[in-house]
This record gives sequence, structure tokens and C-alpha cells, in this order.
Amino acid sequence: MYRKELFSLILFIVLFGVLLFSANAVCNYNLQCDAGEDIYTCPTDCNDQTMGIDGYQIGDGICSPEEAIAGNSPDCRSTTEELPTTEVCNGRDDDNDGSIDEGGVCHNDYTQDPNDADGDGLPDSLDDDRDGDGIPNNQDAFPDDAMEWYDSDNDGTGDNSEADADNDGTDDYYDPFPTDPSEWKDTDNDGIGDNEDDDDDNDGIPDAEDTNTNAAPEITIFRPISSSPCVDEGDSLIFSVIVDDPEDDAITYDWKLDGETVSTQNYFRYEPSYTDAGQKTLVLTVTDTAGNTDSETWTITVNNVNHEPEITSKIPLSDTPTIGEGNSLDFSVVVNDPDIDDIITYIWKVNSVQVSTASTYTLTTSIGDAGIKLVQVIVSDGTASDSEFWTVNITHTEQSPTIDSYYPTDLNPSIQENSSLLFNVTASDPNGDILSYSWKLDGVEVSTTTSYTYTPGFNDAGNHVLNVTVSDPLLNSASQAWSVKVINVNRAPEIESETPVQGTIDISEGTSQTFNVTATDPDGDTLTYSWLLEGVLVSTSPYFTYSPNYLSAGTYNLSLTISDGVDQVSLSWTVNVLNVNQPSIINSTPTYFAVEGSLYNYDVDATNPDGDTLTFSLLQTPNGTGVMTINSVTGLIAWIPTNDQVGTHYVTVKVDDGMGGNDTQTFNITVSDVNVAPVLDIIGNKVIDEDLLLEFNITASDEDIINGDLLTFTSNNTNINITKINNTLATASWIPSNSDVGIHSVTFYVNDSSGMSDSETITIKVNNVNDAPSLSAMPETLNLTEDVAFFYQVNATDADIIHGDSLMFDDNTTLFNINQTTGIISFTPNNSDVGVYSVNISVVDTTGSIDSLAIIFNISNVNDQPTILSTAPTTATEGLLYEYDMIAIDVDPTGDALTYTVNDSRLNVNQINNTFANITWIPNQTDVDQSPIVILFNVSDDKGAYTTEIVTVDLNGINDAPTLSTPFSNMTIAEENFNDSIDLDNHFSDIDNITLLYWATSNDSAVQVTITTGNIINITTTDDFNGKVIINATAGDGQYNVSGYFIITITPVNDAPVSLLSLPVYMIPESGFNDSVDASNYFYDVDNASLIYYIATNDTA
Repeated sequence: MYRKELFSLILFIVLFGVLLFSANAVCNYNLQCDAGEDIYTCPTDCNDQTMGIDGYQIGDGICSPEEAIAGNSPDCRSTTEELPTTEVCNGRDDDNDGSIDEGGVCHNDYTQDPNDADGDGLPDSLDDDRDGDGIPNNQDAFPDDAMEWYDSDNDGTGDNSEADADNDGTDDYYDPFPTDPSEWKDTDNDGIGDNEDDDDDNDGIPDAEDTNTNAAPEITIFRPISSSPCVDEGDSLIFSVIVDDPEDDAITYDWKLDGETVSTQNYFRYEPSYTDAGQKTLVLTVTDTAGNTDSETWTITVNNVNHEPEITSKIPLSDTPTIGEGNSLDFSVVVNDPDIDDIITYIWKVNSVQVSTASTYTLTTSIGDAGIKLVQVIVSDGTASDSEFWTVNITHTEQSPTIDSYYPTDLNPSIQENSSLLFNVTASDPNGDILSYSWKLDGVEVSTTTSYTYTPGFNDAGNHVLNVTVSDPLLNSASQAWSVKVINVNRAPEIESETPVQGTIDISEGTSQTFNVTATDPDGDTLTYSWLLEGVLVSTSPYFTYSPNYLSAGTYNLSLTISDGVDQVSLSWTVNVLNVNQPSIINSTPTYFAVEGSLYNYDVDATNPDGDTLTFSLLQTPNGTGVMTINSVTGLIAWIPTNDQVGTHYVTVKVDDGMGGNDTQTFNITVSDVNVAPVLDIIGNKVIDEDLLLEFNITASDEDIINGDLLTFTSNNTNINITKINNTLATASWIPSNSDVGIHSVTFYVNDSSGMSDSETITIKVNNVNDAPSLSAMPETLNLTEDVAFFYQVNATDADIIHGDSLMFDDNTTLFNINQTTGIISFTPNNSDVGVYSVNISVVDTTGSIDSLAIIFNISNVNDQPTILSTAPTTATEGLLYEYDMIAIDVDPTGDALTYTVNDSRLNVNQINNTFANITWIPNQTDVDQSPIVILFNVSDDKGAYTTEIVTVDLNGINDAPTLSTPFSNMTIAEENFNDSIDLDNHFSDIDNITLLYWATSNDSAVQVTITTGNIINITTTDDFNGKVIINATAGDGQYNVSGYFIITITPVNDAPVSLLSLPVYMIPESGFNDSVDASNYFYDVDNASLIYYIATNDTA
């Protein structure tokens, strides 16, 4: 009886379990195949990826006891097995493949459907979760989208794609109930939203009674997470926080760096300067409207970073300075280096060749250096550097030659006559021109070589100027002058002849002896003569006549000394004077004229050295009636000439000393008539033009003509020709020249035979007649070169210059303007002047008379380098088009072809035509990192000349959004205390190297994500949680955000059921027992699996 009752109890429990299993055949959609679920009714929970009740997987090929009991698992029959024909299958679809079984055959082919969207091995037709996102199709708002499953606000956009999935106005990131539109805040974090919670702040006082509900704000998220972050000088570090205030009060922020407020925003970008190395303390205090606060503190380590030296200014200021050949140009820069301890070094380069390491540099050019030189300075602190460029245009400079040395170096040398002194110069021309030399002595050219030997003669004593002029072909010159003193070298006088020859000379009293000496001085010195007779100077002439009187008988010494002031020569004679009677000597001068009818007297004077008595007599007297007498004692001659004696008469008078010594004097006397002066007729003033014949008559009268008077016509102007026609008429003629222009005072005379005259002074005005000017001879062709200075002087003559005529030069060309006064043509032809020109050069005087010559000017072309008219932009922005329309011209008339190039292959050059090229470039971040970039824009002609524009382009970077550089990979893990981490820096990057802020969320509170130091996501799951969770990670640079997500599929791990309570012990009578026990009250399964209960007895009764 007892056994029967026990068996009945076991049977009851088994039947109870079967009924319980059957009664629970409702899908729970928890990805667990629970009791009452099977592959047919609940394919989502009971597919081949879920665990059966007994721990076996449905579809794993193992027919577990559970599957055997259920009798409907594919593991317990073949996929091709047909049920017995006795089973009616018509109208069924046993394998759920969408094909109705027919003909009584039951098909169980689960692989017939080829579609498997989520790749889980289960055809979509059998898959209750087609997209594999863990949400059953009938609960999935987007059953075919693995990335979406809920649409909390029913707006057609999945929650994962929305920042506010439940559309309650609070971002999901901050919403503790992101899928509940009625809740968005949980002040006390008790899991109950404030709208439902009666005690929001959990202070034990119901909200209805709580008057102080304001809770302090809380800094819930802060970046950086580390309280001891590091940052380099010159870099930046963003500090940001998310503050939760239960009352949503307005929050004020106070960021203090070392005690000083630096920001009042919800973030602070710390950008340490290059002097901030060390530790800084940053404290953030957040305050709500009630004055409640929270704070966060960071200790920042600022790492020292070397600062680049920077050139802040430069000399010259212009990037393209210009100097002439032979000049120098100073270069210097001002360098700023925040690292005051750095030692700045300098490297100066010219055309890429290092020339100096000093802090400044002087570019010294020489003649011949014309062209372009690229000067660069590089400043360095040993680690970083900066540089500056100049493009120096060295222009050609026409230089005068220079005299580099000269000899003698004494500019006031002395030299003796008849000796030699060498003069020479060494000269050079900076332009390399061939030089010519001109030596001039006292203005007279004496040599055209590089040296001159001066040998002064014996007549050259004195000061002389010797000048040498060194000239180039353009007549640029240099000169050197010496003042040469020629020292006289005296030479003694030389006697060439002497009369009489030195010796003893005999002469008689009363006679004369002339001593004559001919002497010369080689130096041309003035000679002095000293004749000494008995030591007494008697003459200083070259000759001496010795006339001893009749008292001089005796012997005398006569000497002559000839001197040039320095040296002298002497001669001497011994003179014997012989005694001789001394004749009388008539020593008076007769009167040669007498007048008719007037007394004529002549007192004859005579001397006698011996004192003898003298007697005077007439040996010859005039013929005629008038008698001439002489007083024999006094010698007085008296005579009254008569008319018949008019004329000339010869008279001889004699004096006799009675001792045989006498003297005679013969002379003529002209007896003049008593004459009447001639009368000149009036002539009158005259006027005549230059170069014309002036001719007029001169007439006169004379009463004595009948007596034979002859008239003579003369004037005081020797240029006037007077021709006597007869005794009373003459003609005057004169052709005045240009030099005679003006008013002349002329006196005309008429003289009769006796010397009586008459005269008239008239004025003759000679009018100027203009003479045309005349150009001096010039070459037919003058050859010039472009850009080379040309100089030429046109000369002209004009006879009327002396009369105030002035000349003015002119030309008929626009090439140049001749100097109208000097006639100088001076200009430098440029490129546009190249060609052959016929130019008329003219000269005109004051009256308009003109002379002209046609001269050919042949101007040869010189190739010119192109000229850049445009200016390249000096700034560019990352990602934006840098465009430069480069414009250049070539002034050469030969039509040179231009070519445009740049030195940087990143720039594209599109030459549009000969004068225009379009240059483009889109800089990227790599280019920005190399900023500034020096670009050389070149334009060259087809003859090799080129011009370079050197531009330093500063590139401005733009903030680029961070990127998800490495997408996240989905993860499949088993439940039970999963803990993993992901380094966000391996997935996100920022090309601008901005420190990124990270935050991450999980769409299921059972999976917690936190971001730790080093930007590591730590992922932690709660025990016994399984399913699919989306982890969304976001990186931000303060301006842009980028997100990435990954799915963690947490597969369940079956946990053994546990016994909660001990089963009751029953004491029952043998007579029978009937009772029931709810086994579910005694057992629990953490996996919420449906339990199958077994009962056993130790007695079959």
C-alpha cells in the first residue's frame, strides 16, 4: 500500500512537470531556450546558437534527453527523414521553409532556404532575429538592420542614430533613462527617475515636504582623467568637464591656474608658452545658483621644449635690394629666441655658398659682378633654425679708371738741367676697358705710353707741370700731376771772338781803338760786361772804344770780365798811347733849315785838346744873291737867304789850330719858302656793311701848287687804301671784314711839300652782316649699345660770336635731347630705342641762320632679363586653392619666348601665353608642417636671361575633424565577469595633433564602460548578463566629434540550478496519502531557464 502511494506521488510529480513544461510553451525572447520553448515555436530562443535546457545546443547533432522528450528537435531525426505515412502532413510546413508539404510527405529540410542575412547558419525563414542584433524580429523596430533595434520615440530613426532616442529633450549621454521619454533625471542615482521618485534627493524627506531640495553640482566626467597630465611648451591641452546638477541649475565655472582665473567656460585650453616649463596647478570650481560647489584639481607638468629662433626684422627691409657694381651692402637680422640661454649661430650664404658665420654680413661687389645674387642667412640655436632670403640685383656701373701707383711718389720732385727722371703710372679699369695714356708737360703732349722720361735742357730751369691722364673709351679718366722743379745748372760764358786779340796794342792820341768781344752763354743767361781801364770801370757793353785824348800818352792796362752771374771769363790788353798833335774838333750841330728872308745863324763850336788858338772859315757857301759870312774867331755863321736861294744848299766850315790840325764840317741847309697850308675839302661820316666796298673821293686845294707844292693824302687807318689821282684828288677804298664791325674814328690828312697840312676826322660805321654758323665735321654713323651710356659733343663755329651772336643746337629725334647750349649729346639708350635712326643735328644763330647734318645712330640690342610684374601671395591655407597669376614681360624687341617654372613640384604651372602663367596648389597638412615654404618663381627668356621672385609662403592650418582611423571590431564573449579594455588612441587620430577628448556609452547598464588614464576604455559586465550590447565611443578636438561603435555579443554560460529550501518531510499514514508540492518554490536557476523536475523513490511501492 505504501509503495503504491509513493509511486503515485512520483507519477504525479512527473506529470506535473510535463504539464508545467507544456503550459509554459510561450516565447520569452531572452535568447535562452526556456522550458516550454522549442525550435518551432521559438526559433529565436531555441536556434542552433542557443543552449537547450540540458546544456546541449539545438542543432548540434546530439539528441539530448530534453530533445528526445520534446520529440521535435532536428538533432533527433535526419533532415531527410519522412514521418510515417500514417501521419497526415498535407497543408503543413514542418521545416518552416515556406514550402507547404504535400502528398502526405512531411519534409524537414532546414537548409532549403538559402538566405542567411546575419550569417548565423540559420536560414532567414527560420531565424527569429534575421539581422543578428539580439532582438527578435517581432520586437525589433528594424529587423533587417543589425545597427538598429529600438525606436523609443517612434520617429522612424533608430535610437543608435539619435542623440536623444526617447525625444525627451535630454541627450542620451546625459539621460539615465535614454529610452524612457517620461524620465530623464535621477538625482539620487537610485534607478528611479525623479518624475516617479517621491524623494528625489534620497534625504528621507518626501519631495512634497522637502524645502531644501537643491543638491550640489557634481563633476561627473572630466578630461584629462589623470590628475597629473603633461604637456609640452608651445603645445596645448584641453581640460573639460561634464557637470551634473540635480536641479539643472545654471553652473558657473572658475578655472584658476596657479591661483589666477584663466577661464569661465566649461572647458579651458591650456597653451603653455615657451617660458612656462615646470609644474602648474589648475583648479576648477563649479558653482550652482544656490552656491553649492564641486571642484577638481590637476597638477600639470609643462615639459621644456626648445623654441625655434625667429627672425623678427631684417636689413635691408626689401627682399630685392639693388646696388651698383663696386659697392657694398650691409645685411643684418634681429633674432628673437624665447630660450634666453640659447646661443644663436649664424650662417650667411651667397648663391648657396657659405661666406660668413658672423652676426652680420657685408656683400662687397666688384666691377663685373652685375647680375643676381641670392643672399641667405640661417640662424640656429643648435636644434631649430629660421632663415631669410634676399635677391640682390647688382647693376652695371661704369667706372672711371684708377691710378693704382705712380712714380716718383714725391709729387714735387727736383731735377737738374741736362739730367733725366723716369715717370710712370700703373692704372687699372674696373670695367676691364683698354686704357690710353696722355703725358703733358706744361700742357703739351709729350708721350702716350705708360711712362715718360723727362730730360730737361739747359734752358728749362724753373717749375714745370707734368700731368698724365689715363682714359677709357668713354673718356672717363683719372689723372696724376707732378710739379717738377728743374734746377738750373750754370755754364760759364764762352768767348767766341775778340777784337783786337789780347796782347799789347799801340794807339795814338786823338785816335780811337774799339775793343769788341763776342760772347755767348749756353744757358742763355744775361751776360754782364765789365771793362776796367787801370782798374776803373769804363764800360759795361760788349765793346769798349778807347779814345785817348791828347793828354793821355802812356801805357795802360785794359781788362774785360764777362759774367753770367755765377761764372765769368776774363780778357786783358796792354795799351800804349802814343803822343800825337791833337786836331781841333767841330762839335756843334748845324741848323739845317732856313726861311726865305729870315736871318739864319749857326754858331760853330770846336775844341782843341792842345789848347791851340782856333780859326774858323767857310770853304763852301750857298749860291745866290744872299751872302753867307762867318766870324773867324767865334765861328758864328750869318745869312739871310733870298727867294732865289729857296732850296737846298751845301755849306762847309773849317776850323784850324795853326799846327796842322784842322777839322771840317759839311752840312746842307734847306731854305723853305714862306708857305700856305693846304685845305682839305669836307669828307663827312660814312656807313658801310661788312664785306662791302666803301669808296669815296678826297679833294684838297693849296695856293702854293702854282709854286710847285705837291700834296700828299694819308689817313691814320692803315686798312684804308688811298690812291692819289692827281695833285688835288685822291680816292679812299676799304672792304671791312667781320672783325671791323663797329664805329671807327678815322682822320684823313693832306700835306703839302713843306709839311703844312690839314685834316678831318670822320666816323665810319661798319654794320654787321650776319654770318651763318657752321657745324664741325661729324662721323656719318655713330654706333651705340643698349644700356651703355653714350656721350658726344657737337661743335660749331660762327664768325659773329664776337658780336654777341649765340648758338643753339637742336635735333629732330625723341631718342635724346641735345644740350642746346653746349651741343652735348648724353643719354643711355634703353631697350625700346634699339634700331637705326637718321637724326638731323642743327645749329642756329641769333638771327635764325642755320646749319645742319644728318647723322645715323645705330643702336645695338642687348638682351634684357624678363620683368615680373605680379606679386605672389605670401599666405596659403590648408585645403584651399593657392593661386598665383604670374605676369611677366620681356622688353626685348626680338620677341623673346618666355618660360615659367617653379622650384617646387607641388605647384602646378599652366603657362597660358607668353606673358601669363597660372600657378596653383592645394596645400595639405604635411605642407603646413613645413611652413614657411620658400618658393622660387622663375621666368626665363630663350636667350638664357631670367628673373626670380623668391616668396616665403606662410601656411595656415585649419582644424580637421578627428578620424576613426581604425574601426572597432565586434566582440563575442562569454558571460561571467567579463573585463576587457580598448586603447582609444589606436582607433582615433587627429591630423592636427590636437589632444583628443574621449567619452563612451553602453546601451545597456549591465555593461559599464569607463575611460581611464591613457584613454583606455575599460569594459565590465555584471554577472550572468548575456546578450548584445552596442558600445559607442566618441572622440572630440573641441570643435569636431567623430564616433565609432562596436557590438559585444555576450553568450550565456549555463549556471546550475540551486536549491533554495529543503523539501518538506511528510509523515503519512499507511492507509493512504494524497498531497502536492510546488517544486519551483524550492529551486532557482540564475539563467532563468525552465527547470525540468525529476522525482525518484527508493521503494517501488
